[in-house]
Amino acid sequence: NVPTAALLARADAAVARLKEAASRKNKNVGKEAQDLFDGISRTLPTRWDGNNIVVMDSVVVSSPYRGEDCKAGSNVAPNTLSRVRKVVDNERKRFADRERRTVVPAVPAIPAVHTGPRKGG
Repeated sequence: NVPTAALLARADAAVARLKEAASRKNKNVGKEAQDLFDGISRTLPTRWDGNNIVVMDSVVVSSPYRGEDCKAGSNVAPNTLSRVRKVVDNERKRFADRERRTVVPAVPAIPAVHTGPRKGG
């Protein structure tokens, strides 16, 4: 005896989670914009509106997605706009720090040359 209602509820919940995850990905923007979206959405409610990032349904971050590219309507509290700008600037700073740590060396590593006898045969 299989509880059909429970299975259908689980399937519906899984589909809803997949749709939510798909709505958070924007194929029309670059990796840096998507990474910024993902970073902001960890702390603030965020959604895509075309190629613009909408934060807290009140602040719009447009390309090139910097703190100064954040715009809010006149009815939005000033601390909301400054908070979003701070989060955007901090995320971009994190990207820059990550870029500095992952610098590719100019000379590729030389593979080790094994000169001893081969084992096993």
